[in-house]
Amino acid sequence: PSSLSLLTPITEKIQMAFSDGGLGCTQEEVSALLELMDARDVFESLLSENVIINPEEISKLASRYISILGNCIDEWNDRLDSSSTSDPEKEEVALTNMNSIIHLSSICLLSPTFSIAAFVKYLRHHFVSNPLLTLFEGGDDSALEQMLNSPQPEYFRGGDLYWNLIKSFLERGLLEDAWNVISHHSLYKQSTQHAQDQAQHHITQEEQEEIALNRQGFECLYALLYSAPIPGGHSDDAVDDDNDKQEEEGELVEDVELLPGVPRNAHKFWNNSQTLPAAYSYFVKWNTHLQNFIRGGLPGHLQTRIPQLIPCVLMVLAGSSSSSSSSSINSAMKSKEQLQYKWAHTILYEIMYIRPDLNFYRVCERTNAAMSHEKSPWELMILSIMRGDAGEAVKATYSLGGGSSAALPSAVSALFCDLLTHANLLSFPKQSSPESKISNHHLELLLRAASSCISSFSTITPKSSKALMRYKNIGLQCAIRLLRYTHHFEGVSMMADFVSNSSLCYDAPDDYDVETILKLISSYPRRKPTENTLIYDAYTDICISRAQYYLQDARPGGAAYWYIKCIREFNLVRNSESNNSHSSSQAQQAGPSRATSLLSQLCHKTAMNILTLLSFLVDCYMEQSNKLAEQVTKSYLSYQDILTSNSNLKSLLECAEEIIVSVKEEASDVFEDNGTFSQNIELFFNGRKQSNQTTTVYSILFLHNMVQLATSLMKENTLGQNDQSVEEAASLIAACLSSGNMTKDNLMNNNSNKEGTTIAPIASWWKFLKLAHLILHLDNSNNKKNTKGLDTDDDDDEMDEENSDGNTSNLNVFSQQSNRTINNSNNNFEKDIFKCAFKVNGVHVLLSCISTLTASGFHKKKDEKINEKNEVFLKQMRSLLADALMNAFVLENRKKKKTTKNVKNSTFRTNYQEQNANSNKAMMDTVKFMLCAPPCTS
Repeated sequence: PSSLSLLTPITEKIQMAFSDGGLGCTQEEVSALLELMDARDVFESLLSENVIINPEEISKLASRYISILGNCIDEWNDRLDSSSTSDPEKEEVALTNMNSIIHLSSICLLSPTFSIAAFVKYLRHHFVSNPLLTLFEGGDDSALEQMLNSPQPEYFRGGDLYWNLIKSFLERGLLEDAWNVISHHSLYKQSTQHAQDQAQHHITQEEQEEIALNRQGFECLYALLYSAPIPGGHSDDAVDDDNDKQEEEGELVEDVELLPGVPRNAHKFWNNSQTLPAAYSYFVKWNTHLQNFIRGGLPGHLQTRIPQLIPCVLMVLAGSSSSSSSSSINSAMKSKEQLQYKWAHTILYEIMYIRPDLNFYRVCERTNAAMSHEKSPWELMILSIMRGDAGEAVKATYSLGGGSSAALPSAVSALFCDLLTHANLLSFPKQSSPESKISNHHLELLLRAASSCISSFSTITPKSSKALMRYKNIGLQCAIRLLRYTHHFEGVSMMADFVSNSSLCYDAPDDYDVETILKLISSYPRRKPTENTLIYDAYTDICISRAQYYLQDARPGGAAYWYIKCIREFNLVRNSESNNSHSSSQAQQAGPSRATSLLSQLCHKTAMNILTLLSFLVDCYMEQSNKLAEQVTKSYLSYQDILTSNSNLKSLLECAEEIIVSVKEEASDVFEDNGTFSQNIELFFNGRKQSNQTTTVYSILFLHNMVQLATSLMKENTLGQNDQSVEEAASLIAACLSSGNMTKDNLMNNNSNKEGTTIAPIASWWKFLKLAHLILHLDNSNNKKNTKGLDTDDDDDEMDEENSDGNTSNLNVFSQQSNRTINNSNNNFEKDIFKCAFKVNGVHVLLSCISTLTASGFHKKKDEKINEKNEVFLKQMRSLLADALMNAFVLENRKKKKTTKNVKNSTFRTNYQEQNANSNKAMMDTVKFMLCAPPCTS
């Protein structure tokens, strides 16, 4: 093998043409390009499994390339035949010549053993033109049909056309086509027709014998043609079909014999190197029968009735055709190209009928001899490839379009070089970087092909923007797939540049195309931390662009889906790095990704919008209640009516629910069946127990709690009727304001809190106090209503009077309320009339928040009216919390006493009074500390 130099492209005389001028891609090219990628991906899977690639796999891939390009060219020809404006030579010649080079290379360079049958098919398909195109002025079907349907086609236009067509088919080895023309001879039609209509027509005995002899002669001629054991078969097939592949694997079985000692499928024995001796022995036997027919004549002396059978059929099969030098068929070679490939006709005819047993070296010699002394650049390139020069093959494909901006030619050239490189047929200078195992030219061609895919599909101007996005997506997919085959840092870097500079992911009409690109990026080999970083950055760019598309379309659930998808990929990259001791330190230092921060912002913003609107609506309700109490207005709406009738709140909740559902669905694979939502979210983000994801976890939990809180508040007849919803709303408020891992479940079960940050930011605490004020106010009103007429004291109005000393007033109020509550609870224990939505720990959380806000001066504003209003609100909250804490202790003790079994009623009441006295003292001490002690500054 020679070293490859792309700086000196071959021959200026080789006709160069780029598909569509290098701009855009036809439908046939797009299909071929994707099929080529699919075939290469199968080979890539073998490389990724570290499987030793045998030559058969490489040869199989080459055959697949040839078949795909051949189908593309055929479909292109069919389309151009129906169009009168296209120039087939300009648009097809590049791909046709490239396919010819790959086909020749697969036979002479990539196949484990040289196949004489494959070489015959190669010559027949690429260099020997169809006789119909040369004899009938471009393949005029009407003239051919007129000749075959005439009563005596052998005399059509003097008879030369009929016999030249038969002779041309035989010289190319197309024996089936030759017999199809022979079967239209008038004598053959007469013999078959009389045989079928013998019962209906009166035929003399003499005529019957003559017809029988003619029929025997044609049957013998049919057997001679269909039993001919010539290499390459009897039809024009560029690539071996499935049956030929089975024959190459040694599964060939002899068929019926039309001639003694020669099976009908004898020509297929040339396809397998192990059956070549048998194939040649069949050829000798067949040639013996042929010589006997030439000397003794066909049965019934058919050659005397049809004299042209000897020179145009039998002598051609015997290898004595005079046209191989320069007569009949050469007169039909009118174009310069046809005359240039005269050597192909010569060597093809010689291999088929004279020397089918030639070995590879003799074939090269005979091909060189058949060419003229002044060989064209194309002929020199063919000889170089046959002699084992793989570099010339790559140079030829490069000059035929591999160096252009056309997607398919450049991709074919790159994939062909990639194939030869993996077959170890190209030798290159050693690389400066020891990590690289591929050649510079290999890398350069793949990078250039990827760039050509991007440019070609970007210049297409379809009718709709959706079609344009689909074309761009195909171009980006093809580029990414080509860059995967580089197995080099440069390929990963270019892939990241393509993704970051592409607007496809933002403008794509659907997610399918984007998902396909992400799968391709995820499948990139990850060998070094730097490559991991580039791959993840490209993945992140796509996900964030797609999320922005959904945000612009007012679909936050879709944005959350893409953020979570990006975070999952980040976890995969991080886990893969942790498995590598060399890069584990970098994985530990990796901070939160951009998608994590954006998801946190999305959840936080949505939750704050819901909370702000809820707080505003609650203020509206409380203002309405104050006016109703002062008899300023008689109209009244329940707070449920206010919340449920607000369309903005409904829209916000729908958006929030979309986000929560997207998070659950995309992260569900790591969720535990028996785990709560908060536990599963922490498991997904903090699987490696790192603290850098805490903000995102709290933001998602903040949003989740706000959705549940709003839903609980919007339920009809919540307070006083549905205690479970009331407790749930109160517990959710406390969960958002609690620190550490205090969740709703913990607060409802009175579990202790842990130190840490709160789920809700401190800027939202005041709004949460507004919601808590609503629940406490209605809770207190409900308790007053239920205890009306049952209390021994009727001094409720005095409890609402406020002293100048707020803390002392609150203690007095609490003392009076606690005594009355204990007495009333003793008298009305079984009636279960006390309600308290907040548990003891929940009240503690609210009191702590008030202390923190008071210490920080959060409630103090520049406007004096607002300051005065806030001070009144805080005093009301302290009073309501005093009642709530007292009721919470009583209800807690009551639940404990309800669980006591087998105790007498009198003893139970005595013990209960003692326990209530102790609870009263504990509550007084607790409230005194919370209301009178210095505010908490933490």
